Amino acid sequence: MQKYNEHERKVGKVFIYSFIILEVFFVVLTLIYGGTSLGGYIFETVFVFFVALGIGVMYGGARRGMQIGQIIEAKHKEITKKEPEYLEVLKQRYAKGEITKKEFEEMKKDLK
Repeated sequence: MQKYNEHERKVGKVFIYSFIILEVFFVVLTLIYGGTSLGGYIFETVFVFFVALGIGVMYGGARRGMQIGQIIEAKHKEITKKEPEYLEVLKQRYAKGEITKKEFEEMKKDLK
């Protein structure tokens, strides 16, 4: 038996709920404005199915896009958060007293 992840279950629920809501809407409209033939019911059901399918696909795509965006943003923050290695080395050398403040500033300026 295939297991579905949370995203796939939510997309399925959106599809099913959309289908039910739209089908009830069309049935109520049919009752209010008079009955239709069997072909009318079939058309309404097929129409509702494809509308609900479209809603589910759009919802799924939007959710997946947001997840991908969050992953990219997290990776970007992780990468940009780190200082360049050369700056760390310069700071360590300055802290040890190996270079003067003037040399530190010059090397920092040259490396950027």
